[in-house]
Amino acid sequence: MKYVVEKENKLGFTLIKKDCDGIICGRFTYRIGGEISIANASMCKKGTMSKDVTSRKLKNFFDSYDVSVDIGFKNSFFEDLINFVNMKKRQGWNYNRTILPEYFICPCYEILIKAGYGKSLVKNSVCIKKSGKNPSEILNMTKTQLKIYKEYGDIFPIKDNDFAILYYNTIKKMIAEDLQADFYTYGVAERIYKLYKKYNYKIDKLVDYAGNACRFTQGITSIREIITLLLDLNNMHDDMDVKLNEKYPKSLKKEHDLAVMRHKICISEMQENKYNIIKKEKSFLEYTTKYATKDYVFILPKNLEDIKQEGKVLCHCVGSYCDRVSKGSTNIIFMREKDNLNNRLVTVEVSNNNTIFQARGEHNRGLRVVELNALEEYKKYLRGIKTNEEVVL
Repeated sequence: MKYVVEKENKLGFTLIKKDCDGIICGRFTYRIGGEISIANASMCKKGTMSKDVTSRKLKNFFDSYDVSVDIGFKNSFFEDLINFVNMKKRQGWNYNRTILPEYFICPCYEILIKAGYGKSLVKNSVCIKKSGKNPSEILNMTKTQLKIYKEYGDIFPIKDNDFAILYYNTIKKMIAEDLQADFYTYGVAERIYKLYKKYNYKIDKLVDYAGNACRFTQGITSIREIITLLLDLNNMHDDMDVKLNEKYPKSLKKEHDLAVMRHKICISEMQENKYNIIKKEKSFLEYTTKYATKDYVFILPKNLEDIKQEGKVLCHCVGSYCDRVSKGSTNIIFMREKDNLNNRLVTVEVSNNNTIFQARGEHNRGLRVVELNALEEYKKYLRGIKTNEEVVL
């Protein structure tokens, strides 16, 4: 692909893009001090160009980007940029800014390109401070973050510079060059930092475990998967208040899967214990109406399993509220006919302000007139517990 400048004068110039057969496949017109008009089948953008733009400067811009951006093409920067933008649009990303016109509008882009950050800008878009005078100010990154961004094209999210230096040097020292970039992909560094800070893992041993030992002896090829499994394993043991026997398990997947089963049982028991305490504290929410025709009772569930069964029988989603109920974030009340307590009828959610938030019957049906009358009496009872509260239905 070739770029040829034609019609250069004091007002600006036109850039012609030709393919290998010499056929024109793009024309870009630049007017000094006026508008930039980029005409292409894939993109159209306008902006104001600074007055010191020359064809030489434009050529340097394109030459500096004669690299691939890992999307299956080996073309000029502009073609790669077009493909990159289109790829992001297909993924649903609203990418409405292109580096090409910004390069002429904002001096900060020229600073970054001259400093060697052009390929990184295409691979991973960052928030730019246009008034910055150097790469560190423009990208709001530490020196180590800049080094990682420049070398791998990925944004290192940790602002802890001591950790960043230690992490970078460890990766360089212990990991094969073709695997180093895997440690900077999205989510990996954050998880390693949590293991380092919260669970006192040593960076060199952790990196060696994920990048060498675990990959070769356990057959898990993804660095991200290894680190995610290890962090999950630690988090689950922390939730259960149980010490982890092996910091670097010889069979990570097996240990993780066993922990998941134990965690479900343990968390269920913990939630039940919490709910038993809450149930005693919330006993005032239970109430019996005084109608002559038919009485209703408003009762607390026996346990969290009772809430799950309520959801199954009435075919609504109250079973998913168990976690919130056990934490005391909300309250679930069962509305029953006094003479038929085993018949599941209406489920009521009551906020911690003693306000009825919602009430639903089978298949999320609304309440019948007689049920609404009973609920209205229950609302008055709740108002008496805590006055001046607005009741919402």
